[in-house]
Amino acid sequence: MALDSIHGIRGIRRRKKKPSTRSAASDNWPFDVVKRDFCVDAPNRLQVADITYIPARVGWVYASFVLDAYTPGPDPWPSHR
Repeated sequence: MALDSIHGIRGIRRRKKKPSTRSAASDNWPFDVVKRDFCVDAPNRLQVADITYIPARVGWVYASFVLDAYTPGPDPWPSHR
């Protein structure tokens, strides 16, 4: 017998995802202050950030990251729903 019939396990059906964001035209992009040069010689000279959203059972969960370009990995940063 199959596990799903013995234990009542069922898969979750998900809807097809539609694109939810659209990129702005390049003339609306923010000015590139560092000219894509992320090399720094000391800490706290340049910080970069990103935010993304992830689908979860309770809705959308937002994850944000702020990185010091000098440090090799992300610093902990509190996030809220």
